[in-house]
Amino acid sequence: MPSSIPSAKRECVKVKLALGLPSKVIQKQNNVSLRTVQRIQTNLKRYGSTRAPRAQHQGRPRVITPEMEEVHSFGACFVD
Repeated sequence: MPSSIPSAKRECVKVKLALGLPSKVIQKQNNVSLRTVQRIQTNLKRYGSTRAPRAQHQGRPRVITPEMEEVHSFGACFVD
């Protein structure tokens, strides 16, 4: 996975996008890829930030709920 871009560099790209500079100029001035400039621009339009929000966790819960613990302890009474 590529390293993340420092926040100062992201803010610099954000300012230059706000000034209306072309993406290719911003790319060369900040030494980032064109795709990075485009992604920051898209994130600004969609989320109002240079980064997209984190995705919510999906899948089964990682903890045992109190109800699960109760069922487990109830079942242990019958095992000999």
